[in-house]
Amino acid sequence: MKQLYIEAALPKIGDRAELTSTDRHRIRRVLRIEQGQSIVLADGRGGRVQCAWEKGDAVASERVSAEPRRGPYIELGAAVLKGKRWEWMIEKSVEVGVDRIVPLWTEHVVSRVPDSKLPDRLDRWRTIAIEAFEQCGRPWLPEIAAPMSCTAWLEATGQEVLACCDESSDGPQLAAFVRAQASLERIRLLVGPEGGLSTRELALAVEHNGRCVRLSEHVLRAETAAIAAVLAIRSASES
Repeated sequence: MKQLYIEAALPKIGDRAELTSTDRHRIRRVLRIEQGQSIVLADGRGGRVQCAWEKGDAVASERVSAEPRRGPYIELGAAVLKGKRWEWMIEKSVEVGVDRIVPLWTEHVVSRVPDSKLPDRLDRWRTIAIEAFEQCGRPWLPEIAAPMSCTAWLEATGQEVLACCDESSDGPQLAAFVRAQASLERIRLLVGPEGGLSTRELALAVEHNGRCVRLSEHVLRAETAAIAAVLAIRSASES
């Protein structure tokens, strides 16, 4: 059943949902829901309700059981990539189970977004996350944070486990590293750009109790590494 994210409060059983004109357009033109069909409305915080599409309104018919979060909360700090590769990374990361994405300006980032264009670009990234959330049917909508420097992100590390993906590292495979953590609840994951993280950034990560880990015997593209890392964490935590 197709899922639609709405910012308004979910309707009670028998009530009509508070839909915006954009919501109605997406239901009719994008999701192609027809009279009498059902759709799931989701608030992105675990709440979902099944609705019947009746005369241009979504009428709540059944509450969908809330699903608890499974596995650790994954925060992905990823170096911003150029154009479509970055957007693809956001989309697929949401589908495979990331919980928060923090765009990072690292020393080797090639393309930076001017401050004047950043609000529009951030809206675009969040829209991509919402569409991926709707498509895959997850109950939790991942957050897309405002971009920050890699240094600021690392210095904000608290007690969370920090894994730094580095293909040149002789550290453990990420999956093995995750399995070795007792009762892992949160993990921060650092993925650099195509040029890799700088020596200074790697050293700073280690200073903040980060562990350099490997993903593959081969060198992965940055966007592939991000997806592989999230999948490795989810798979390892479930096993």
